[in-house]
Amino acid sequence: MNIWEDIITQIFVRVDDFCKIFEEEMKIYLVKNKQSKKRNRSSRLSTSEIMSIIIFFHIAKYRTFKDYYTKFVKNSLIEYFPNLVSYNRFVELMQQVLTHLYFFIKSNKGEKTEIYYIDSTSIEVCHIKREKQNKVFKEA
Repeated sequence: MNIWEDIITQIFVRVDDFCKIFEEEMKIYLVKNKQSKKRNRSSRLSTSEIMSIIIFFHIAKYRTFKDYYTKFVKNSLIEYFPNLVSYNRFVELMQQVLTHLYFFIKSNKGEKTEIYYIDSTSIEVCHIKREKQNKVFKEA
């Protein structure tokens, strides 16, 4: 088992434990709509699987989600997620787990330490020819 496989397994276990508790709590507070005629069809992928794939994207350092899903998930993680769907279908499923994902992130945020990191990359605010005319940081 390489490092990526270990990380995706740890993510999935934490997310799956969270989803089991969260969905039970949600059933208590949700109001049932008897008038709705929407089909409540289950997906081939579980909520935990969808969330794990989304969270792992931010660790895997791919520039685009499409590249990550089509090149990495569909090839390297197929044994962990045997019921993978097409990229377009996965993008549709992402919307269904937004609430779960929000509360998972909210429940796992760390304690405020008053230590924060700031990106100090310079931003070009005008063309180099007008550099001396910029009045925003004139006194600085």
